[in-house]
This record gives sequence, C-alpha cells and structure tokens, in this order.
Amino acid sequence: MQVRRYSDPVEFYERAAPFLLAREAEHCLLLGLSKRTAACEYDDPPPYLALVEADGEAAAVCMRTPPLNVILSEMDDPVCATLFAQDLNEIWTTLPGLFSPPEAAKAFHDRWFELTGETAELAYREMVYRLDKVNYRPAVEGEMVRATERDFHLLVDWIHAFHAEALGNTVTPDVEKTVQRQLAAELGKGGLYLWMVEGNPVALAGYGNPTLRGIRVGPVYTPPEHRGFGYGTAISAGISQYLLDSGRQFVFLFADSDYAPSNHVYRKIGYQPVTDVYQYNFRTGG
Repeated sequence: MQVRRYSDPVEFYERAAPFLLAREAEHCLLLGLSKRTAACEYDDPPPYLALVEADGEAAAVCMRTPPLNVILSEMDDPVCATLFAQDLNEIWTTLPGLFSPPEAAKAFHDRWFELTGETAELAYREMVYRLDKVNYRPAVEGEMVRATERDFHLLVDWIHAFHAEALGNTVTPDVEKTVQRQLAAELGKGGLYLWMVEGNPVALAGYGNPTLRGIRVGPVYTPPEHRGFGYGTAISAGISQYLLDSGRQFVFLFADSDYAPSNHVYRKIGYQPVTDVYQYNFRTGG
C-alpha cells in the first residue's frame, strides 16, 4: 500500500468518487468536499488530497482544506490511516485535529503522536444518519422560507452560536463565507432556510454538499429562547421532505451522539443511524 497525493482536484475527485460512493452515506462529507474542490472552491492554501492505493485500487481517502481538520474515509485496514499520518507529517508538523471513523482515528493519532508528540483529545462524537422517507412532521405554527441576503447577519450570528454550542472548542469554517456561499447556491444544491412565526425567525436549517443520490442537511439550530415549541423538528422535517421532493433519494445529516433530544427527534422524523465519526483536537505537550 502507498499514499498518492493529487494536485489536480478534478483528477482526485474522479479517482476517489467510485470508492466513496460505495458507502455514500458514510462518505457524504468527503463526497461534497471533494466535489467542491473540483469546482475550485479551495485554492489558497491548496487542499491536501490523497488516496491510499492497494494493488492499483483506492483503499482509503484523506482530505484537508487548511486551516481545518484532517478528514479520513472509512477503511477496511487502519494501516491506511498510519500511512496518511506519515505523509501529512511531510507537509505539517502540527495539525488542529481529525474527523474520522473511530478505528481509523486511533491508528492515525497513535502514529501522529509518535511523529510529533501531539496528543489527541476527543472533542465530540457524531452519528451519521440517512433518511429516505419522512415519517413525522409536527403540526406547529409557522412556515419554512428560504433565507435571503437580508437575513445575512442573523444567519452568521446563529451559525456562530451553533458552532459554539454543538462543536465546542474546535476549528470551524469561515462562517461569513459559508453563509455567502449558501445564499448564492443554486436551488436544489444548497441553501439556508428559516422557520418563521408571525414574520419572526425562530429556527434555522441548511443543506448542501450534494452526492450522486443524496444531499446533506446542516446546520440545524434553534436559539434557546425558541426551544420547546417543535420549531426545530418542523424545519428539520420540512427541509428533508423538500429535498426528497426535489429528486434526492436520500438525505444525510450529522448529529451529536451524546445529545439524546436531537437523536430522538431525527429518528422520529425517519432518519436511520449509519455509522459513528469522531472529532479529535490535537494538543502539543501531552
């Protein structure tokens, strides 16, 4: 087995996509990101795009869009993760963190510690969910409307709050750029929606990163003062149904494995658990 890096994001996507699509739900994040790199949405600094190949076939995928974390695919042999750690260390001597299936994560950060002395701290655990039918939509007051430029500052504030609450002390994307990209996205490929009650926004849901047959919902956020009324459930179910009606076979999302209320809501709507992914932060000096 050996690591092969790619400087051409189109070539990388074409090479990685068949491997990733074999487990489309598990790889919804990597599929979306690799497709966006192929569209030249990341160029400064250039992303890290790599495969481990075994007998000429892809066995694992790794991406990083600096300054964000390393992302690993599912892999049958965790040795692939150690090979990525070694290859990444040729470029960076320090990393902010890792987003990965648990077994691959352990193999990666064990080798990364040997190379750099950086230790791994578990930040959070997430469950990847997949939905192909909405089973429940609550009858609550209000309606779902697509956000526009006039909502920009509200969206930025709410997504910052979402990251602080859901992701804690981790490296997160540039929220302003993310909101701008979502607002400008082509209908059906990305967007941000608000649940409105008497003209007032009370909950937020977004979607994007389409895969071959599916698309990912996120973020989903209800400010504390509006919780307990079913607005988060309503917008989650509403945006999921909208995406299915738009022709998607599946809808994916990530949920905090340790937060029972959201997991209960998503399962009630019709989301089924697929796999675990863990977020680690790296720390220098033990």
